[in-house]
Formats: sequence, C-alpha cells, structure tokens
Amino acid sequence: MRKLGIIGFVTAILFLIAGLVNQQIFVRQANIYSLMIERGSLSNLSVYTKALDKVILIGEFALFGGAIALIICSISAVNVKNKFAIIGIFAAIGSILLGLIQATHLFS
Repeated sequence: MRKLGIIGFVTAILFLIAGLVNQQIFVRQANIYSLMIERGSLSNLSVYTKALDKVILIGEFALFGGAIALIICSISAVNVKNKFAIIGIFAAIGSILLGLIQATHLFS
C-alpha cells in the first residue's frame, strides 16, 4: 500500500503540473487569440479553435487524471496513513479543480 501511495502522489503531481502549464501557457494563448478576433486583426478562426481545443483537451486530462490519482491516494491514505498519499490527495484535488476550470469553462 505504501507503493500505491507513492504512485498516486506522482500521478497527482504530474497532472497538477499539466493543469498549471495549461493555465499559464495555453489558456493565455487562447485568450490572446480571442482578443485578436474581437479587434478584427485575426481573420482565421481555425487558429483560435485549435488553441481552444488544446486547452480543453489538456484540461480534460488534468480532470480525469486527477480523479484517478485521488482514488489511488485515498485508498492508500485510508489503509496506511501514508504522508505521500495525503499530499497526493491535495494535489489531485488541485488538478481536478484546474481541469474543471479549463475543460468545462466553469469561470468563463
């Protein structure tokens, strides 16, 4: 069970990093394209839709990967009280929240 907690911790951290990179790089890029469309300086909408599809796809990965990591860490935390699993639970919750924000346009 200790190894399961470490696996869940690493999984949660990886998907949290994916969500953070998505938020810092790709969401900003999609917002820039959106502003360019509003100003009329970007006439090719396929660039914007590709950027938005990338944001949604990475957000879905963060959401579902965080859910899997949460399940793995919860199993390990209940059985062994592993510190990595407890930290992994918080990282998985962060990944799930980032995925919800990005993939479902929760705060758009």
